Amino acid sequence: SCAPQNDGIISRNVNQWSYTYIGLYGYTFWESGSRAAQLFEARGWTHVVSDDLIMTAMFMSSMIIGCTTACLGLIVAEMDGFSFTSLNKPISTAFLICLFLGFFLSCAFLSIIEGSVSAILVCYAAAPVDFHANHHKLSEEMKSAWKHFWLQKPIVNNNGR
Repeated sequence: SCAPQNDGIISRNVNQWSYTYIGLYGYTFWESGSRAAQLFEARGWTHVVSDDLIMTAMFMSSMIIGCTTACLGLIVAEMDGFSFTSLNKPISTAFLICLFLGFFLSCAFLSIIEGSVSAILVCYAAAPVDFHANHHKLSEEMKSAWKHFWLQKPIVNNNGR
């Protein structure tokens, strides 16, 4: 009976933007999530922040780096005769060790980029006027890119055209 109500509250207050708000403003986790949700709703950006494009791109990059590292481990194990372990299947062991090593290390490093993008979006949503006043050229470039990628409908005048 109360689960659907609590589900909305939890999904609104527990989100990836909470961590950004904590880092920027120092609020508690719960309050940060709520303030971030309010900020994006006030700007009309809920569809933008619910898009996981950056996270998906970082995950795919980590997968590619992990597979490349695994292939490099295979080459080293096969050509050099280097044994990563004393198990019976050194080729598959080398592949798996290098796959996990490459994947997890790249995830750790690429999470810095994810956090940076989150901080940029939160700062731009919170203070676009300040950004424009201090960095006019960058502000114009960001507005132009924003309109190009996120303007869903063409602007219609009062005559309906």
